Amino acid sequence: MKYEKTWVKLYRGKIANELVAANHRAFVLLYQIADRVQRTAAFNRCNLDVGEAFIGDFKSLNMTRGQYRYAKKYLEKNGFATFRTTNKGTIAKQINFDVFDPNLEGDDQQNDHPATFKQPAGNHPTTTTNNVKKENNAKNGKKAPNSSNGGMGRIISLEKAINRKTKEAEEYKNRHRGEAAAGDFHWDPGTRKIYRQKLSKIKELKEEHESLLRL
Repeated sequence: MKYEKTWVKLYRGKIANELVAANHRAFVLLYQIADRVQRTAAFNRCNLDVGEAFIGDFKSLNMTRGQYRYAKKYLEKNGFATFRTTNKGTIAKQINFDVFDPNLEGDDQQNDHPATFKQPAGNHPTTTTNNVKKENNAKNGKKAPNSSNGGMGRIISLEKAINRKTKEAEEYKNRHRGEAAAGDFHWDPGTRKIYRQKLSKIKELKEEHESLLRL
């Protein structure tokens, strides 16, 4: 197989180190996703969107099926990727770029710094994915949100809020959660409830963000 001459960038830093320490198999799986993602909006026979990749060959990662499933759940739970099952196999979508930058076409920030598009679990590489959505909406006869009714401004505002609150929640978790024996975690008294409230607020923002993108 002839591989396209592109690159995947690793951002050294706390988030990468934390992921390796917390679940090194999830780190490996995230790299495989970044390595395989559909980089452009060009036609592909698998009908993958930008940022999506076929996975599932867990043996190539030297994992058992159980280890692979846990790695998937860990990435999804912590907002690095989402997964969906099709009749052709499992499709992963990278939604966080704080560890790996897969060099998606149209991402004008990729050469400068980590793209802080954490959805987790809903932000997409803004330029490329939004353009794809606009094209799809046009094909389906849908009108894209525009600045005349404040729709696009609200979308941008939501993206910033999601990024900010996700970062705050991650920092809060790192301050108040510690690892216990057998891979379990312990929380400072009363902090887990607050963390869940933060996640609930982020979820609400993402749902509004997604609803606007579907207009």
